[in-house]
Amino acid sequence: MKMLFLKLILLSISLLYLDFSHAKNLSTRELAHYEREASIDNKIAFELAHVYLQGSQGVTKDQVKAVKWFQKIAEGYSNDYLKEKSAYVLGSLYMGAQDHPVDHTQARRYFSIASKNIKETALIDAPYHFSMLTQDNKLHIEYLEMSARADYLPAILQLVSIYLDKKRVAPNDNALVKWLKLAADKEHVEAQALIGSMYFDGDKVYQDYERAYYYLVRAAEQKHTEAQAKLGLIHKLGLGKKVDLKNARMWFERAYASGNDIAGENLANILLYSKVEGERNKGLEILAVVAESGSKSAAQQMIVIYQDGKLVTKNAEKLNHWQTVFNNSEESASTLIGLNKATKGGDSKVYQAPSKAASYYAEG
Repeated sequence: MKMLFLKLILLSISLLYLDFSHAKNLSTRELAHYEREASIDNKIAFELAHVYLQGSQGVTKDQVKAVKWFQKIAEGYSNDYLKEKSAYVLGSLYMGAQDHPVDHTQARRYFSIASKNIKETALIDAPYHFSMLTQDNKLHIEYLEMSARADYLPAILQLVSIYLDKKRVAPNDNALVKWLKLAADKEHVEAQALIGSMYFDGDKVYQDYERAYYYLVRAAEQKHTEAQAKLGLIHKLGLGKKVDLKNARMWFERAYASGNDIAGENLANILLYSKVEGERNKGLEILAVVAESGSKSAAQQMIVIYQDGKLVTKNAEKLNHWQTVFNNSEESASTLIGLNKATKGGDSKVYQAPSKAASYYAEG
């Protein structure tokens, strides 16, 4: 997390500098002239600080002088945009950018200054950096929201994280859903999969398969395995839409190819009822693999298949094997439909799984 934090700072700091456009290398006389001008002109002071920080235009790199000029601007009384930008650079330096000595207290102070007027200065990540340095939970949330409202994705994701963990904030499902949706709308695949699953399960929101589909399909198209598996269930069971075994099979195949056993079990259940013998055999193979991997429900189906003798020739030895596998499996059948854990204030639209689909699912 610290490395990501520093990388975000370094990426942003590179966008802040201006250059002396009228000189490639500064002579000693020119440098002395700019030193004098910098004391009364913030723009020149900012450019000069940059030259010292980078060691550009023939000037020896000098962090001490760079910090001096950035501080002159950041701590002054001017209201121009260079005040916030200088403070941002100082906050970055005190977080270790350019190998500067780390001082979290100073970094926090300067990021606080840089957070003023973020819309005008485009420093939308400054409040985020401040929030990650403060121990004050109220300020942590307040500054995260400043960056989040400016569409800074790391801040949005951090808000999602703290509302999920409930470590620095009081439980608030509405706030969680709000920021999660915003992250999902910015095409963050994990956010899309999570909010889609919440609508699928009725977890913290009212169960709504149409909304679940809206988010899950976007995550599934980005190769999110669990989203693909749940999307397959929506098509297979007709949750909020008509049953579509073709699409169900497609999504189950993609999810199973990535190692999702739930998708594999559902794919097997489709193939076992195929009119094509080769597909039935494939379904049996997949079901056996899933059962061996620990699925109690898959092992139970293998027992039924060998007891029934319709898909395979009855075989006492194999029946005994699957009974042993079943007895050694600790996994219980998971309940994926029919739940509704929505809290007060959630969305008003409620979808229940069709009773027939629910019974099919319960029976495996």
